[in-house]
Amino acid sequence: MRIDEVASAVGISQYHLMRSFRAATGLSVHQFLTQIRLGHAKTLLAQGVSAAQTATSVGFYDQSHLINQFRRHFGVTPKQYATASR
Repeated sequence: MRIDEVASAVGISQYHLMRSFRAATGLSVHQFLTQIRLGHAKTLLAQGVSAAQTATSVGFYDQSHLINQFRRHFGVTPKQYATASR
């Protein structure tokens, strides 16, 4: 579901929804979704799923995007994480 669809469903503008979300959580909607995706990525990587397959499964554009976000948030690459979790 897109942000404008959610806003419409609750009867507010998408901009008001985004501001309210940040006020309530301290994160933008995009930051929140990235954290959710990275959490799912950690689970898949620990199960032995490849970084390329994980990236597409959790909604990143490609493997490179996953690697960059993963390194930024956790300080290690997906491969390093997968190796350490086995």
